Parts: sequence; C-alpha cells; structure tokens
Amino acid sequence: MKTPMFSLLFSLVLTSPAFAQSAYIISGFDDVLRQAENTGLVKAAIKIFEKDHGFTGMSVLYSEISKNERDPHFSLVSGIATWFENRVDSLLTREQFPSRRLYLRNWVTQMNLEKFKIDNVATIIDDHPGRKFIVIFDNSDASLTLADQLMNKFPAQILEVYLHQIIDKKIPSRAKAYHTAFDIAVNEYKNGRLDAGSVKNVADSILKENRLEALIPAYAVCPPNKTSTDFELPQEIEMLRGQVESHLATLCTLRKQ
Repeated sequence: MKTPMFSLLFSLVLTSPAFAQSAYIISGFDDVLRQAENTGLVKAAIKIFEKDHGFTGMSVLYSEISKNERDPHFSLVSGIATWFENRVDSLLTREQFPSRRLYLRNWVTQMNLEKFKIDNVATIIDDHPGRKFIVIFDNSDASLTLADQLMNKFPAQILEVYLHQIIDKKIPSRAKAYHTAFDIAVNEYKNGRLDAGSVKNVADSILKENRLEALIPAYAVCPPNKTSTDFELPQEIEMLRGQVESHLATLCTLRKQ
C-alpha cells in the first residue's frame, strides 16, 4: 500500500517537465547571499561592522541547481574588496553553499565596478564553452543597469537574470524579480532545469524557517500575498507555492504587529 508521502513523491516525478541541462549560476553577493542593506551607503557601511547573515533557502537552491556540476559549482562576482575574501568564504561555508569560485574586486586597480563585473562575467562564460547561464543579482540601480547590459551582450548564453526584490521597484522587462529562493526554483522548474523534487527541497527549507529576518530582512519588502505565473503549475507544485506564500504572509503579518 502506498503511503501519502510516497504518493506525493511519485506524483512529483510524474509531473516534472522534461529535464534540460541545468544552467550554470553566476551570482552576486550583497543582498543575494549576504544581507547587506544596499538601500543606502550609510546603512550598507553599518552592515559591514555587523555579523554576516544569509538568506534561508538560497544555499539549498544553489545546491539543487548545481548538483551535477564539477567544481566549482557556481561563480560569484562581487564588487566587494578582495581583502574581504576570507569573510565572504566564511559566510558561504557556514551557510553550506556548494563549492564556488570568487571574483572579487581590487579597489586599487579595478576602479570601474561596471567594467569589472562585465569583464568577469565574460571570463566565466568563456571558461564554460557551450554552457548556458543564469545570473542572480540584487535590484540595486547598478544591478538593474548591469542586467540590461548582460542580456544585450550575451543573449545566446544568459537564459535568465533574476533580481532580488529588496525594495519595490520596476526592473528590466527581460529580467525576473524574486523575493525568496522558492520563486527562482519554480521558474527553473518551468524551464525544465529543476525537477519537482528539487523545488520541494527548496520549499521545505523555507517552510522550516520561522525567523522572517532570515528570509526577508526588515529593510526588504514582503512579497504580495498571492502571486501569479504565466504558466500552469501541476497540483503538487501549486500546493507547495500556496504553503510558502501562506508561511511568508503569516510571518510578515507578525512583523507588522
């Protein structure tokens, strides 16, 4: 006799889209993997002197997307100074991210942040011939500009640019906003680059987290109570989405009280 859990997992497998090769992750750091409060220079500077915190669900997402990759499993491009390399690596290790290569900026010889990021993205693409990529950044003004430039410069290689909706703002039409790792997981499922089991693992990591600050820090906007997609989800994924949305709505309501 099949147990309810077995039935759910079995149905998740059956409803998974045809699996395509996963895309290689090119990631930002501040307000993508580290809570940086890049909403203002003063606030961001204060964060530098505080203990680093990540975003629950992101390490699970990166592990699921990159599980078939050889080392390094993803590449990180950040304008943070090279002398913070140990600090960056320490946070990523503590948060259990998979292996990575860091591209950090030498503030003496690499003054132009935009050029630094574009040049390093180009290097990563060259180092992975024939591969496709997804880019995950915050939604600072600099990242919005960079997103447009990258999609124009590498239209055949970059499949998706995800921008973390830290503050509510309009983003380039070809990019996709996200609030949590689950939003990315659902879209990667839609495009056949993640299976349903991986989506469930990301959802579970979020549902087990009862600290809103670890999902959506106080300086970030909470997501709308109900979101919509431009594609139909199978019942099992739709159920997970409803659970995640309800969980976030409950935590956001408690914050307002």
